[in-house]
Amino acid sequence: RIHIGAVIGHVPQYIAFKGQRSYVRIGNGNTIREYVTIHRSMKRS
Repeated sequence: RIHIGAVIGHVPQYIAFKGQRSYVRIGNGNTIREYVTIHRSMKRS
C-alpha cells in the first residue's frame, strides 16, 4: 500500500550525483505511509 503524499524514486541525495543511472526497488508486502520520501540509490543492491 502506498498512502497519500508519498514520493518514490526521487533523485539520490548524494553530492556526487551527476545524472547517472539510479535505482529504486521495493519488495512485496510493504506499506509506505503518508509523506514518506524514498530516493533512488546509485547502486543496484
